[in-house]
Amino acid sequence: MVIKYGLMSSLTAEVKAILRSKPDPLGVRRSTAAVMENARFVTININQLKDFGTKIALNVKNNQLLTQAQFGKLHNNPQKIFLLDTVNFCFWARKSKLRWAVAYPAADTITQGWQALVASFDRAIATSMPILDSQFLARISLKDTQRLFQSHNQTQIPLLKQRQSFLQQAGQILNQDFAGDFNNLIKLANHSAPQISRLIIKHFPCFNDTTVYRQKQVKFFKRAQICAYDLSLLSEIKITHIDQLTFFADYRLPQMLRTFGVLEYQPGLAEKVDHLQLIIPDSQEELEIRASTVWAGELLAYQLNLAPAQIDNAIWFLAKQTQQPMKPHHQTLTTNY
Repeated sequence: MVIKYGLMSSLTAEVKAILRSKPDPLGVRRSTAAVMENARFVTININQLKDFGTKIALNVKNNQLLTQAQFGKLHNNPQKIFLLDTVNFCFWARKSKLRWAVAYPAADTITQGWQALVASFDRAIATSMPILDSQFLARISLKDTQRLFQSHNQTQIPLLKQRQSFLQQAGQILNQDFAGDFNNLIKLANHSAPQISRLIIKHFPCFNDTTVYRQKQVKFFKRAQICAYDLSLLSEIKITHIDQLTFFADYRLPQMLRTFGVLEYQPGLAEKVDHLQLIIPDSQEELEIRASTVWAGELLAYQLNLAPAQIDNAIWFLAKQTQQPMKPHHQTLTTNY
């Protein structure tokens, strides 16, 4: 049975129960549900969702989860986590092009994607580039940004100038509002994950991951939420109310959910994604991919009685370990994920 979201009356009892019972401090659940009410391009296969949930529950039980080791080996502190998530977006390459890659700590240790981002920061720290210093970041030059993200294969990291701008913004606002130290934002938020996310969104415009659908605002806040969750993986601090965060709507989660049959794309969208055609940011297709990702995660969380962020973690770990052939991820040029 495939649940197709069309009219409000067709929302499943589980979706209604989630909307009634779960806190929605950032408005992500309710605003993305509004997109799913009128979905035309993406559906959620409930049977496959249940089967996939069984697999994820076992992985969580066996503690097959990402840990703070994913943040590298040097200075794994809140300042570093925040700055990593400030530029945590868009690592893919167009069809037939080489992906940006980093060789560190050795010439034969080559990483891509998130791992390459972490390697870039560790390399900068090891070579005394003051990448965690808000004063340096506030005036970071394009040349310094290029040096930070120096590639192994001469392929420049995508959206380089946007990353420079975001790092500058982070440094300037840390200086202006938080005495240069992200720990002060955490204290102001009383260590609450949704409040950390809310303050990040309020103070740092580059984290404002929203769009408009049918004259109403739709909220995702992927990077702000994942920053709050990433902080919870650090052993040095305690972050509360993780269960109030949603799934983090990005590239890899819908790719995994589609590979395992949870998400099903309408044939025209499937052809675009499988042929690596660009999906326009804020288009109906992209909104449905992201909204359905959020709601597949919410339904899994409801089914398994786990926090959506924890399931997100387990799926990311599975993506790194699975031997199953993966369907392509959608390609959207954006700084939101």
